[in-house]
Amino acid sequence: MKYFIRNVQDEEFGPFSSGELRLLVRQNRLGDGDFVRREVGTTWHAFHTIPGLGCDAPSRDDGPPHDV
Repeated sequence: MKYFIRNVQDEEFGPFSSGELRLLVRQNRLGDGDFVRREVGTTWHAFHTIPGLGCDAPSRDDGPPHDV
């Protein structure tokens, strides 16, 4: 599954895989104020509310994160 990002400037980027989203989080390029939606969806979700990406994202040593 692929995902799109909408940033605080209302710009859209993507599509990204869930692994690519996690990489953007680790690089501090995706965070508070950003929104994510599925490629086939129309509903945007606040980045920090998505399990495995937001504030509950596991560290690299906790094993593979779950898909968004």
